[in-house]
Amino acid sequence: MNQIPPERTFDHAVESLRFEATLGLIADRCVNETARRRVLARRPGSDSAAIAGALGLIEEYRAMHEVRGDVPVADVDYSDAVVRASGSGDSLDTGDLLRVAAGERAAGELKKQLAGDPERWPRLAAMAALIVPHVDIVKSVERAIDSDGNVKDDASPELNSMRRKIHRSRGALRGRCEKMAASYGESSWSTVLGSRYVLLVPRSEVHRGDGLVHSKSHTGGSVYYEPFDLVARNNELETLAIDERTEVARIVRSLTDSVRSAAPEIMANAGAILDADTLRATAAFSREFDCCSPTVSDAGGIRLVSARHPLLVRSVTAEGGEVVPLDLELGFDASRVMVISGPNAGGKTVALKTLGTAVLLFQSGLQVPCGEGTRLPVFDRLMVDIGDEQSIEASLSTFTSHLKHLDGMCRRADARSLCLVDEIGDGTDPDEGAALAVATLEALLSRGAAGVASTHYGRIKT
Repeated sequence: MNQIPPERTFDHAVESLRFEATLGLIADRCVNETARRRVLARRPGSDSAAIAGALGLIEEYRAMHEVRGDVPVADVDYSDAVVRASGSGDSLDTGDLLRVAAGERAAGELKKQLAGDPERWPRLAAMAALIVPHVDIVKSVERAIDSDGNVKDDASPELNSMRRKIHRSRGALRGRCEKMAASYGESSWSTVLGSRYVLLVPRSEVHRGDGLVHSKSHTGGSVYYEPFDLVARNNELETLAIDERTEVARIVRSLTDSVRSAAPEIMANAGAILDADTLRATAAFSREFDCCSPTVSDAGGIRLVSARHPLLVRSVTAEGGEVVPLDLELGFDASRVMVISGPNAGGKTVALKTLGTAVLLFQSGLQVPCGEGTRLPVFDRLMVDIGDEQSIEASLSTFTSHLKHLDGMCRRADARSLCLVDEIGDGTDPDEGAALAVATLEALLSRGAAGVASTHYGRIKT
């Protein structure tokens, strides 16, 4: 699956715009926990080809979904087990082996689903081509281990023979023990202590024979007693049990070795399942929020058509309301810096956050809640100054924090930068704040940056 190389130049914007909360709307749709963590860790980059590839994959999946419905993705995150198998000489436990087998079976099903029509959906077919399920491992594990994680009797001829001997030996030993208990009277019982068949007899009866006293009962009136006649029989049973455990360990080790030898391919299959899980979740997000893929527009500026902030949509619709979509156009010419004005609670901050989130989604290779005709450039930097970022640790007041961000914009912004400033110049004397704001916007213009700022100062608007 196309991965967008993340860039540190977006870190502050990601934090300020609560991008991880937006990603959470996608992550909640993932089946596997690792896929969920991958989505939450997704970050924007500036590789136009990678962005286009990721968006194209989502478009193909949505197109396939319209025809064939969802591709089922199993919760079979088994990569940790494969890493352990390949990183040490230790054997996996039977639960891990079952997870690997279930994952490889799911990988085979996923391959069939994604490779259905390579001419219509070539990206999905290419994704399927990378999956190489190991049917032999699936069959070997399922033949040897039952659904509860126990090694089956017929996992090997040797194990089958050993367990038959153990069954016969245990039956004979149990019968002998019960007969001996009866000979010691009604107060004696046949029982098992640890793995050994013994008698629970009154202390007064121990002198009647030769044997080993292991321990006393809870009340102290009886003892756990192993007559010498049972010692040899118990030892034989113990020896058979040791042989059985050795054979079980050999079978598990052999299965682990088969996983270890195919570890790179199995890890690739596990990655494909997680990619499919992520793709399915992103497509579901796109359907719910009526998203589309913006057109890359390096020369044509910004054009948002009916754009909506997904977090606002989720919040407002939950209360029965409706979000007013945003249309915004910003050319990359002399008017590439826009000032938005209006009363408090008039939507200025929402407009800035909607634009910023649209850029973050787009450059993370994710579709945007917007209408057809939306165009966005691929920026190298998204710099924002939105909200109260007073820092106690850095001894920064709110206004000083704003100044710090504005200074960073004026120093680093260029023609491939987008700067978003909420209530520019606010937080100090209105005349001084307006002068600072005007100077900042002129500096951004001189550096060729695109910018959108909100204000209620008349001087800035003028």
